[in-house]
Amino acid sequence: MPRTRGDLVVWMGFFAALWSSAWAAAATLDVGAAQAHPNDSGVEVAVTFAAQPGDNVAGVQFDLLFSEAVAALTNVRPGPAAVDAGKSVAFNRLAAGRCRVIVAGLNQNVIADGVLAVLVFNVAAAAPNGPQPLNLDGLVMSDPNGLNVPATGNPGTLEVIGGVTDGDTCNACGCARGALDTHPPGALGNAALLAATVLIILSMAAAASRTARYRVWGVPPHTHRGQDAPAPG
Repeated sequence: MPRTRGDLVVWMGFFAALWSSAWAAAATLDVGAAQAHPNDSGVEVAVTFAAQPGDNVAGVQFDLLFSEAVAALTNVRPGPAAVDAGKSVAFNRLAAGRCRVIVAGLNQNVIADGVLAVLVFNVAAAAPNGPQPLNLDGLVMSDPNGLNVPATGNPGTLEVIGGVTDGDTCNACGCARGALDTHPPGALGNAALLAATVLIILSMAAAASRTARYRVWGVPPHTHRGQDAPAPG
Protein backbone atom coordinates (compact mmCIF):
# COMPACT_ATOMS: atom_id res chain seq x y z
CA MET A 1 0.00 0.00 0.00
CA PRO A 2 1.65 3.29 -1.03
CA ARG A 3 2.41 5.76 1.71
CA THR A 4 0.97 9.26 1.47
CA ARG A 5 2.23 12.58 2.77
CA GLY A 6 -0.27 12.20 5.59
CA ASP A 7 1.42 8.97 6.69
CA LEU A 8 4.78 10.72 6.72
CA VAL A 9 3.42 13.50 8.89
CA VAL A 10 1.98 10.95 11.33
CA TRP A 11 5.30 9.11 11.60
CA MET A 12 7.20 12.36 12.10
CA GLY A 13 4.82 13.34 14.89
CA PHE A 14 5.23 9.92 16.48
CA PHE A 15 9.03 10.13 16.57
CA ALA A 16 8.89 13.72 17.79
CA ALA A 17 6.69 12.62 20.67
CA LEU A 18 9.10 9.80 21.49
CA TRP A 19 12.03 12.22 21.48
CA SER A 20 10.19 14.70 23.67
CA SER A 21 9.25 11.98 26.14
CA ALA A 22 12.79 10.70 26.31
CA TRP A 23 14.14 14.22 26.90
CA ALA A 24 11.54 15.03 29.51
CA ALA A 25 12.29 11.78 31.33
CA ALA A 26 15.95 12.70 31.89
CA ALA A 27 17.15 12.87 35.47
CA THR A 28 18.24 16.33 36.51
CA LEU A 29 21.02 17.84 38.57
CA ASP A 30 20.54 21.43 39.74
CA VAL A 31 23.24 23.61 41.24
CA GLY A 32 21.74 25.98 43.78
CA ALA A 33 22.42 29.62 44.61
CA ALA A 34 24.08 31.41 47.51
CA GLN A 35 25.02 34.92 48.57
CA ALA A 36 28.29 35.86 50.23
CA HIS A 37 30.67 38.74 50.95
CA PRO A 38 34.37 39.02 50.11
CA ASN A 39 36.54 36.96 52.47
CA ASP A 40 33.59 34.79 53.56
CA SER A 41 34.54 31.17 54.21
CA GLY A 42 32.46 28.01 54.35
CA VAL A 43 29.86 29.29 51.87
CA GLU A 44 27.60 26.36 50.95
CA VAL A 45 25.81 25.67 47.68
CA ALA A 46 23.51 22.65 47.41
CA VAL A 47 23.47 20.36 44.37
CA THR A 48 20.03 18.74 44.06
CA PHE A 49 19.21 15.50 42.26
CA ALA A 50 15.82 14.56 40.85
CA ALA A 51 14.97 11.35 39.01
CA GLN A 52 12.09 10.67 36.65
CA PRO A 53 9.83 7.59 36.87
CA GLY A 54 11.82 4.59 35.75
CA ASP A 55 15.20 6.20 36.37
CA ASN A 56 17.50 4.14 38.56
CA VAL A 57 20.58 6.24 39.19
CA ALA A 58 23.36 4.74 41.31
CA GLY A 59 26.26 7.04 40.42
CA VAL A 60 26.82 10.63 39.29
CA GLN A 61 29.82 12.45 37.88
CA PHE A 62 30.17 16.07 36.77
CA ASP A 63 32.67 18.87 36.33
CA LEU A 64 32.01 22.14 38.12
CA LEU A 65 33.18 25.26 36.27
CA PHE A 66 33.67 28.54 38.14
CA SER A 67 36.05 31.48 38.42
CA GLU A 68 38.82 31.11 40.95
CA ALA A 69 39.05 34.91 41.02
CA VAL A 70 35.69 34.71 42.78
CA ALA A 71 36.09 31.74 45.10
CA ALA A 72 37.99 28.56 45.82
CA LEU A 73 36.23 25.20 46.15
CA THR A 74 37.52 23.88 49.47
CA ASN A 75 35.26 20.87 50.02
CA VAL A 76 32.38 18.84 48.60
CA ARG A 77 30.29 17.02 51.19
CA PRO A 78 27.75 14.27 50.54
CA GLY A 79 24.17 15.45 50.88
CA PRO A 80 21.34 13.47 52.51
CA ALA A 81 20.40 11.77 49.22
CA ALA A 82 23.95 10.45 48.84
CA VAL A 83 24.28 9.44 52.49
CA ASP A 84 20.96 7.55 52.49
CA ALA A 85 22.11 5.56 49.44
CA GLY A 86 25.46 4.73 51.01
CA LYS A 87 27.41 6.89 48.56
CA SER A 88 30.54 8.92 49.18
CA VAL A 89 31.78 12.03 47.41
CA ALA A 90 35.20 12.65 45.91
CA PHE A 91 36.41 15.75 44.11
CA ASN A 92 39.57 16.77 42.32
CA ARG A 93 40.82 20.02 40.79
CA LEU A 94 41.53 19.29 37.13
CA ALA A 95 42.53 22.82 36.12
CA ALA A 96 41.98 26.40 37.15
CA GLY A 97 38.23 26.81 37.65
CA ARG A 98 37.40 23.16 36.86
CA CYS A 99 36.78 20.52 39.55
CA ARG A 100 35.48 17.01 38.96
CA VAL A 101 32.98 15.62 41.44
CA ILE A 102 32.09 11.92 41.70
CA VAL A 103 29.25 10.54 43.80
CA ALA A 104 29.44 6.74 44.01
CA GLY A 105 29.65 3.81 46.41
CA LEU A 106 30.58 0.15 46.64
CA ASN A 107 26.93 -0.82 46.25
CA GLN A 108 24.12 -0.78 43.71
CA ASN A 109 21.76 1.35 45.78
CA VAL A 110 19.55 3.71 43.84
CA ILE A 111 19.79 7.39 44.75
CA ALA A 112 16.54 9.06 45.78
CA ASP A 113 15.57 12.65 45.08
CA GLY A 114 17.15 15.28 47.28
CA VAL A 115 20.36 17.14 47.98
CA LEU A 116 23.11 15.02 46.46
CA ALA A 117 26.14 17.11 47.43
CA VAL A 118 27.07 20.37 49.12
CA LEU A 119 29.75 22.57 47.55
CA VAL A 120 31.81 24.59 50.04
CA PHE A 121 33.57 27.77 48.89
CA ASN A 122 35.90 30.38 50.33
CA VAL A 123 35.21 33.72 48.68
CA ALA A 124 38.22 35.72 47.50
CA ALA A 125 39.02 39.01 49.24
CA ALA A 126 38.90 40.86 45.91
CA ALA A 127 35.94 38.95 44.45
CA PRO A 128 34.04 40.99 41.87
CA ASN A 129 30.61 42.24 42.80
CA GLY A 130 27.47 40.53 41.52
CA PRO A 131 26.30 37.03 40.54
CA GLN A 132 28.97 34.61 39.37
CA PRO A 133 28.03 31.43 37.44
CA LEU A 134 28.56 27.90 38.71
CA ASN A 135 28.31 25.80 35.57
CA LEU A 136 28.08 22.06 34.99
CA ASP A 137 29.96 20.17 32.31
CA GLY A 138 30.39 16.51 31.41
CA LEU A 139 27.43 15.33 33.46
CA VAL A 140 27.17 11.52 33.56
CA MET A 141 24.71 9.33 35.46
CA SER A 142 24.74 5.56 35.59
CA ASP A 143 22.35 2.84 36.77
CA PRO A 144 23.30 -0.01 39.16
CA ASN A 145 24.72 -1.97 36.21
CA GLY A 146 26.92 0.88 35.05
CA LEU A 147 24.73 1.78 32.07
CA ASN A 148 24.19 5.40 31.11
CA VAL A 149 21.06 7.20 32.31
CA PRO A 150 19.92 10.29 30.35
CA ALA A 151 20.65 13.39 32.41
CA THR A 152 20.49 17.15 32.22
CA GLY A 153 22.16 19.75 34.42
CA ASN A 154 21.27 23.30 35.38
CA PRO A 155 23.85 25.87 36.52
CA GLY A 156 23.77 27.85 39.74
CA THR A 157 25.13 31.17 41.00
CA LEU A 158 27.31 32.53 43.76
CA GLU A 159 26.39 36.18 44.27
CA VAL A 160 29.03 38.39 45.82
CA ILE A 161 27.64 41.32 47.79
CA GLY A 162 29.89 44.31 48.39
CA GLY A 163 32.59 42.99 46.09
CA VAL A 164 34.93 44.89 43.78
CA THR A 165 33.40 46.87 40.94
CA ASP A 166 35.17 48.24 37.86
CA GLY A 167 37.46 51.10 38.83
CA ASP A 168 36.64 50.68 42.51
CA THR A 169 40.08 50.98 44.13
CA CYS A 170 41.56 52.56 47.20
CA ASN A 171 42.82 56.07 46.41
CA ALA A 172 45.69 55.95 48.85
CA CYS A 173 47.20 52.53 48.19
CA GLY A 174 45.53 51.32 44.99
CA CYS A 175 44.25 48.13 46.61
CA ALA A 176 40.98 46.58 45.53
CA ARG A 177 38.02 47.48 47.70
CA GLY A 178 36.97 44.50 49.79
CA ALA A 179 40.59 43.36 50.12
CA LEU A 180 42.36 45.97 52.27
CA ASP A 181 40.28 49.11 51.85
CA THR A 182 37.94 49.78 54.77
CA HIS A 183 37.50 53.52 54.31
CA PRO A 184 35.23 55.53 52.01
CA PRO A 185 36.63 56.24 48.55
CA GLY A 186 38.84 59.32 48.62
CA ALA A 187 38.77 59.81 52.39
CA LEU A 188 42.24 58.46 53.14
CA GLY A 189 43.65 59.91 49.94
CA ASN A 190 42.54 63.45 50.83
CA ALA A 191 43.62 63.10 54.47
CA ALA A 192 47.06 61.81 53.48
CA LEU A 193 47.52 64.66 51.01
CA LEU A 194 46.52 67.23 53.65
CA ALA A 195 48.83 65.73 56.27
CA ALA A 196 51.75 65.67 53.84
CA THR A 197 51.14 69.30 52.91
CA VAL A 198 51.07 70.36 56.58
CA LEU A 199 54.30 68.50 57.32
CA ILE A 200 56.03 70.13 54.38
CA ILE A 201 54.90 73.61 55.50
CA LEU A 202 56.02 72.98 59.09
CA SER A 203 59.38 71.66 57.94
CA MET A 204 59.94 74.69 55.72
CA ALA A 205 58.95 77.04 58.55
CA ALA A 206 61.31 75.33 61.00
CA ALA A 207 64.18 75.46 58.53
CA ALA A 208 63.54 79.15 57.85
CA SER A 209 63.46 79.90 61.60
CA ARG A 210 66.78 78.18 62.23
CA THR A 211 68.39 80.02 59.34
CA ALA A 212 67.09 83.36 60.61
CA ARG A 213 68.46 82.72 64.11
CA TYR A 214 71.86 81.90 62.73
CA ARG A 215 71.98 85.02 60.62
CA VAL A 216 70.70 87.42 63.33
CA TRP A 217 72.20 85.92 66.51
CA GLY A 218 74.97 83.81 65.07
CA VAL A 219 73.30 80.70 66.53
CA PRO A 220 74.14 77.61 64.49
CA PRO A 221 71.18 75.45 63.50
CA HIS A 222 70.15 72.78 66.06
CA THR A 223 71.84 74.73 68.94
CA HIS A 224 69.65 75.37 71.98
CA ARG A 225 69.60 78.72 73.74
CA GLY A 226 70.84 78.58 77.33
CA GLN A 227 73.57 76.04 76.53
CA ASP A 228 76.37 76.94 74.12
CA ALA A 229 74.60 79.64 72.21
CA PRO A 230 75.93 83.17 72.57
CA ALA A 231 73.45 85.81 73.64
CA PRO A 232 72.47 88.28 71.02
CA GLY A 233 74.70 91.40 71.15
